[in-house]
Amino acid sequence: MQQRYSVLEEVSLRFAPETYQLAKQKKLDPLPLLSCIEDSRSIATGVQAVLTLLNNNEMTEPDEGVFSEHMVSQLLVLCRTSLNLLNDKIEHTADHFAQVANINLAD
Repeated sequence: MQQRYSVLEEVSLRFAPETYQLAKQKKLDPLPLLSCIEDSRSIATGVQAVLTLLNNNEMTEPDEGVFSEHMVSQLLVLCRTSLNLLNDKIEHTADHFAQVANINLAD
């Protein structure tokens, strides 16, 4: 079954269509993608845990929260930084696969 993407979907895809083509042909090493997925899961669950803690902290009475305003700010910075690093890893992985696809298509 051939999967087709609309123009809007293709614009939002980070991985090049050539990468999908090579993946379907099983011509890509899956290890970089698996590493990216594992990191994505770790960061997603970690950020979720931090945001849950912050949400619970906000639900307590004023002046009874576990976290100071400074700690809350630093935890939010941690979440943003983690997500930015994850995006960088995804970008790096997509660029790696695009290079591999270009090499394979040139052969």
